[in-house]
Amino acid sequence: MRTIRSSGLRLGAVVAGATLTLAACGGGTIEKETTANEEQAQSAGGECGELNMAVNPWVGFEADAYVVGHIAQEELGCTVDYKELKEDVAWQGFGTGEVDVVIEDWGHPDLEEKFFAESGDGSAMELGPTGNVGIIGWYVPPWLAEEHPDILEWKNLNKYASEFATSESGDKGQFLGADPSYVQFDEAIVSNLGLDFKVVFSGSEAASIQAFQRAEKNKEFLI
Repeated sequence: MRTIRSSGLRLGAVVAGATLTLAACGGGTIEKETTANEEQAQSAGGECGELNMAVNPWVGFEADAYVVGHIAQEELGCTVDYKELKEDVAWQGFGTGEVDVVIEDWGHPDLEEKFFAESGDGSAMELGPTGNVGIIGWYVPPWLAEEHPDILEWKNLNKYASEFATSESGDKGQFLGADPSYVQFDEAIVSNLGLDFKVVFSGSEAASIQAFQRAEKNKEFLI
């Protein structure tokens, strides 16, 4: 997972903040790393000023953004403005100055082509990895895994496809996605595996969580 930032004026402060985030988890003392990063920020351009931090709509991103924002505010003197934006909208903010940092990039070759200097307008550039590792996983409610353990093997999913069917999936099993703006490969995976399922989007991470809670309580088939 990578961090993308605007190619504007606050590079020194943002780089120092990212370094501090990693250094605080390393072997040196926080005091020494703080001093080093403050010196780096000053040599790279002085005061941080205003930092516009995009917050994409999932809890992991929100946590990352507020941790980095807190460090930028407390250690670098930035005035952090958090902006709740979807991924594609956040990237558009680089050129207008509305957004300075997108803390997580899960892979957007279309946006990179449009906004990176190599092929686009140069309003964005990669700052570096966050250190987080993302894992794609498919999940079913605990009751379903306990009563039908073979369902945990993807090769057995078609056997149960009709049980997952909803009014939105028609004669196919429903595969519940979250926000359609997220980077996801579920439709391609379903197709490549020859699964008799249709991806239906809940609209948000919160809606998907509620659907799973309801499925567990009512013993409904859900994936």
